[in-house]
Amino acid sequence: MSTLSVVEDQPLDQRAEGYTQLYDALRTQLEGGDLPSRELKN
Repeated sequence: MSTLSVVEDQPLDQRAEGYTQLYDALRTQLEGGDLPSRELKN
């Protein structure tokens, strides 16, 4: 069962928190959260 399916099966108040956690995980992955951050030098 996918994470999204698990979230969608939750009661409404828990579903909102589940979507937030899913969004944060996807954003971190897409933004390269597994790569070391690069510091900008001026």
